[in-house]
Amino acid sequence: MQLSNGLRQLVVDLRRGESMASNRVVIACQHSLTTGYIPSILRKMPTERDGIYVRLRSANLDACTGLLLARQANVAIVYRTRDEGDDARADFLEEITIGTDRLIPVFNSTVPKAVPEGAGPVEIPYITYPSDVFFGHVMERSILPYLSPAIRYVPKVETALTLAAVEMAVIGMGVAWVPESLALEPITAGHLVDLSAELPVCELQIKAMRLQGNYNLAEETFWSSLRSHRVPRAPLFTAKVLD
Repeated sequence: MQLSNGLRQLVVDLRRGESMASNRVVIACQHSLTTGYIPSILRKMPTERDGIYVRLRSANLDACTGLLLARQANVAIVYRTRDEGDDARADFLEEITIGTDRLIPVFNSTVPKAVPEGAGPVEIPYITYPSDVFFGHVMERSILPYLSPAIRYVPKVETALTLAAVEMAVIGMGVAWVPESLALEPITAGHLVDLSAELPVCELQIKAMRLQGNYNLAEETFWSSLRSHRVPRAPLFTAKVLD
């Protein structure tokens, strides 16, 4: 009897696994988006009605792309900047813009807007990212070249984690450039100050990508829902320099 019950349960489990696999969509998502943006997307997904099972894999940009190309993920959701060309991806990837964000400077106090005459060099510490990660590239291309030469910006801490950068800005270790979606709550709570009016910012697109080809029902349902929430394209780069 015990063996018979065990075999019946095994059959039930196998069928459940097959059903889950056929209704599963695997999403590879950049770490910052996993925390700040994806929850709001998933709340709008018709997962319960259609029995869709979502598996979320959080990784850096290159790893997300790798998971997609290796067919270990159905959809990749990542940040892009306007100056990133996508012609090479157009032949085998379907891509839509589903949202926008901004990489903004934040700190727990204001940064001087001007350097007084006769004052010595002013130093402002900031949080930096490794050069081999997405936000490190953005900092090098779209932020650091537009900082005022009248002020010396000194890298204080390097981290690949934007959540860690937010927390370090909160405790005053330095100015951090982080996605606005992550900084909104501490800004609203008064723990951070948005310095976008004084320092460079970079607007970001949030892209969803998938390989062209045959799609299962779960993936097609998920993709259709993403498409219905997409936003129009807009100019995406803004740079400001201190006077």
